Amino acid sequence: GVHNCAAWNPKKIAAEPLFGDLSTVRRKKLSGSPHPGLGRRNVTLSTPLPRLRGVSAIPSSALPAFLRGIEPRARVLARAQAGPTLDDERLLADVREEFSARAPRLPLAEWPVRYWGLLLARDELGQPSGQTPAHPLYSLTHTRRLALLLRLVVGLEPSGAARVMGLSETAYRALWADAEDKLAEQGVGPAVLMRWHEAFQREARGE
Repeated sequence: GVHNCAAWNPKKIAAEPLFGDLSTVRRKKLSGSPHPGLGRRNVTLSTPLPRLRGVSAIPSSALPAFLRGIEPRARVLARAQAGPTLDDERLLADVREEFSARAPRLPLAEWPVRYWGLLLARDELGQPSGQTPAHPLYSLTHTRRLALLLRLVVGLEPSGAARVMGLSETAYRALWADAEDKLAEQGVGPAVLMRWHEAFQREARGE
């Protein structure tokens, strides 16, 4: 749930990046102007999920390389979804073990969707425990917040995000639209969502 709501200054908080309590690195001042083509329900992200092609024989180096590439975003997604009290090291270790056991039987092209599916199935993300920051993101329901983060953190297109969440694309788009509407009521518009996206990407890169 959302805590300390009475102390919110929505206009001030909405303009701030999420990272502060959630960040594992020193927070840096965001710069740059909003994307000129940014419009409602048309947030263009700069880092889409890599498209991997299936191969008949998967090199032994493929799995470690895949995990090194995807786990930084998985960590950011998990912490943003569940809050800063999440034990993300343990969570990622458990998902890594489960995915590593399944990956050799899967086409390489299926790896990203399967990995995100395993992560999202964890109870830690479905039932966050502990106090969450007083931030507009946590005014959203669990599913709306997740729908938003799959775009802002992971960069999944609606069809991929819907598959990961086990929804139709229409249902996923409705969740995204609802999330935007709820945030707009608190002064969070497309330009702020883009700044959140940029901050998530910085966090994933370890900057």
